[in-house]
Parts: sequence; C-alpha cells; structure tokens
Amino acid sequence: MTDVPGWVLLGPYMGLAGGILWLALWFFGLRHSLAEKGWKHFSLSVPLLGIFVLAGSALNLLLGWPPALSTGVALGWVLLLAIMVAGLMLDLLRSTRQSA
Repeated sequence: MTDVPGWVLLGPYMGLAGGILWLALWFFGLRHSLAEKGWKHFSLSVPLLGIFVLAGSALNLLLGWPPALSTGVALGWVLLLAIMVAGLMLDLLRSTRQSA
C-alpha cells in the first residue's frame, strides 16, 4: 500500500479550522451585513455550511473514514445545498416584488 500524501492528512485539520473560522465570521458580523442587504432567508442558511464542515472534519478525525463517502454526510450536503438555493430564491423573489 502506498503512503498518503501529507496534504491529504491535513484536510480534516484544515476543515476544523475553516469551520470554526466560518462560524466565528458569521456570528461576529456577516449575519448583520447580509440581513441589512435584504438576504434574510439566505443568511439563515449560511451557518449550516460551517456546521457541516466542522462536523465532517470531526467525523473524519475521530472515526478515520472519509466523510465524502458516507451516505449520511452526502445526503446532508445535498440538503444543505437545497436549503441554500431555496433561501436564495426566496430572497430574490422578495427583492423583485419590493422593487416593482
């Protein structure tokens, strides 16, 4: 069996750091700026991205299996994408009604 490259081993740690930084950015300013610009529904789904990255990286570190191959995590990513697209469409629909 071949050795795994070093950058592959850094993935879960970078995911943990990225998830924590994304949630910190969200709680310390991004949510207010998005809501002020009228992205009310979309801004509610943005922290889910940080939570999913954080959970996937933690699962990879604790259990040792790649989260991208897990059916549950893959379904979670599809659900997250659907929620973000629905929020984006609701915000766009609301902004076009207000401008007309």
